[in-house]
Amino acid sequence: MISFCLFASFLVLSSQGDDSIKSADSPTVPQIPIRPAQDQPGSNFHEAGIFFCQIPKNGATIMQIILCDLFRYYKGIPFKVEYGQGKQSSNCQAEGWYKKLSGIRSQNNTWEPNQEDTLIAVIRHPLKRFLSLYRYLCEQLQMCGSANIHEFTKDVYTLLTTRSIHGTHFKDSDQKIVEYHAQPQTWFCILSHNSQKFHLIRNEGDRLAMHSELKTAFEEAKVPKFYSDQVLFHVVYSDTAHANKDKDRTKQLETSFTQNPLSMTYFNAIYYKDFELFGYQK
Repeated sequence: MISFCLFASFLVLSSQGDDSIKSADSPTVPQIPIRPAQDQPGSNFHEAGIFFCQIPKNGATIMQIILCDLFRYYKGIPFKVEYGQGKQSSNCQAEGWYKKLSGIRSQNNTWEPNQEDTLIAVIRHPLKRFLSLYRYLCEQLQMCGSANIHEFTKDVYTLLTTRSIHGTHFKDSDQKIVEYHAQPQTWFCILSHNSQKFHLIRNEGDRLAMHSELKTAFEEAKVPKFYSDQVLFHVVYSDTAHANKDKDRTKQLETSFTQNPLSMTYFNAIYYKDFELFGYQK
């Protein structure tokens, strides 16, 4: 229901103008107009009164693990909480989010959720997210051919503009996953015009701050403190298998990237709304 409402609100948005970005050392690059992101991954977690807007490269995996544990507490499904490193996906994803229990008002439900979902989205500085995106897609998954980060930036701009891999280093078989991950944050759940309805959880490396923001959202959703405390230990003590741990490599990429005017022009033409809406500094 939430996703239908969010999409409906997008239909009344005014069309984008001919805004473009140009620097002294680079050509004019038109901004990519805002549009709805590809569909959200399915789950039935909304039964517990929470809608999670999943945005890739923003801590989506660890959030799925947190929400999986919370869902199992809510439905009274026995499990053992496991904190630690190297996590890849939640058990709920493996179990199809227990769809066989969907819609069942079980006596095992541990608490009574709100009638309206509490909306949560995790956001991240666009530059940090983009560097993480390059390292994940290109250096780990090898989906970018021989493209360096500058060529990758132009390729992402081309892909999101034309919805085609023509003229890029991407393979046809990888188009969907690259396009899904590279979309601006503000395209997801129509955050460009609905962000005020969401608890925006900032993933900026301060785990205690993230813990506090999620705790506030869970309190609004009427999650009992005991269960909230249990699942939020993941924020502090757990990490994912594909988390970028080579800080020197990321810093090297950032220096090269930010000192290239053409790359920054393409980057800003893609992610301009993320900076504007979430208040990040360029």
